[in-house]
Amino acid sequence: YGLAEIDPKNSRVVRTVTKEDGLVDNEVWFFGSVAGDEHGTIYFGTAKGLTLYNPDEDKLNRIPPILRLEVARLHEEANGNNEIAFEYAGLSFADERRVRYTTRLIGFDQSWSAEKSDVKIRYTNLGAFMFPRTYTLEIRAENNNHIWATEPLTFAFSIKPPWWFQWWWITSNLVALIVAVAFFHGYRLRRLEQKSRELEMIVEERTHEIRLIAEQNKQQAVELERKNQELGEKNQEIIRTQEQLVMQEKLASLGALTAGIAHEIKNPLNFVNNFAELSMDLSKDLTESLKKVQDRLDEATFTEIEDLLQDLEHNAAKINEHGKRADSIVRGMLLHSRGKSGERMPTEINALLEEYVNLAYHGLRAQDSDFNVTIKRDYDQAVGKLDVVPQDLSRVFLNIINNACYAVNEKKKTAPKGFAPTIFVSTKDYPDHVEVRMKDNGMGIPKKIIDKIFEPFFTTKPTGKGTGLGLSLSYDIVVKQHGGTLAVESEEGNHTEFIITLPKPK
Repeated sequence: YGLAEIDPKNSRVVRTVTKEDGLVDNEVWFFGSVAGDEHGTIYFGTAKGLTLYNPDEDKLNRIPPILRLEVARLHEEANGNNEIAFEYAGLSFADERRVRYTTRLIGFDQSWSAEKSDVKIRYTNLGAFMFPRTYTLEIRAENNNHIWATEPLTFAFSIKPPWWFQWWWITSNLVALIVAVAFFHGYRLRRLEQKSRELEMIVEERTHEIRLIAEQNKQQAVELERKNQELGEKNQEIIRTQEQLVMQEKLASLGALTAGIAHEIKNPLNFVNNFAELSMDLSKDLTESLKKVQDRLDEATFTEIEDLLQDLEHNAAKINEHGKRADSIVRGMLLHSRGKSGERMPTEINALLEEYVNLAYHGLRAQDSDFNVTIKRDYDQAVGKLDVVPQDLSRVFLNIINNACYAVNEKKKTAPKGFAPTIFVSTKDYPDHVEVRMKDNGMGIPKKIIDKIFEPFFTTKPTGKGTGLGLSLSYDIVVKQHGGTLAVESEEGNHTEFIITLPKPK
């Protein structure tokens, strides 16, 4: 009801005029009581009287409301709860009741609120983490003719985080956690060392007893051989059996010791590695949060906190790096101490060697696209099949080829421009055995350490590059498991060649 101004071009209502704008009534007495004159004045009679209205004299209110913040109350509690309430007003020169508002809290609201007439607003439990967080309230208003204020009213305030979310509390807990982990790790290592020493004493005692028994058996065998030449061959067989039992007992004891130590170390080591990675992530998060509030801190305080966080992240990275190094050693110990081996089966030695030469080469190419080496092959087709444990013998081939690739790649970094990394692989058939040779033109092995390369945990690679168990494990597989030989020939600065012999069945 009331008067409506309509745009005839698109039949759209431009504005309306009602009793609230000064009309006597919103309805005419009857249709014939409406008239207009040449000046644009409209006359219409109502049940309450005569109304005269001239649209040209009814001007729009183009003065936007003047915004004022009346009340701002902030209440914070020690337990982290907080509440802030605002009361505001939009002063208008025409009909303040029709002033409409829209608000938003920067840092909390995603967009402006819907238009409303309410002049109060309240926020509770605004978040803050580590450092005080700043929020800004913005208020806009429009008058009765939908004219908006050009600039919103703003009010900025900050909320402090609860004490358990402040930086000093989080940092102190992180430091305490690292200290606790280090203490627990040291305690476990001391316990394991003590247990290792006890087990070593037991192994030595049992080994001494077994040696005494073996010596007695040998003496008895010699005496029996002198008494009865016909039983000599059988006595020799008994002696060989006794030696194998001695070796199996030693290996079983050593394997149990190694596996026990490795399993004991594994759990605290995983604990150290996991929390080291978590500490690195937390340090990065702390650094990012610190940069967000850099403008609220003086330069000296900011630099000091940033340096502490960098030191903390560096220390956690070092713990993680050496933890992974120790983890690789533990995995090698578990592999080295396995008690059972696979079954022997007829296996094409040339095919097995070729497969793992290619596997080693392409595996290293996948890790380093710049790696390249020439592999020269000379396989004796008369080699044929041997009864071996293929999964174990393949590990020997893979380990030696990997070492050869590493050696030629390291030499290439310092060698003259014309150096060509090359690996020579060959097999040869003999009446009683098969020979496998793997040679590289790398840096070679110094004479003073060549006798130690088959010892467990001895490695010529830099820290973090090798565990020192590969050649030791290979030696056990070739010599103790297959009854063959594993030898090495090397010239420092020129080449290294590993020679494997595998016996044929008699």
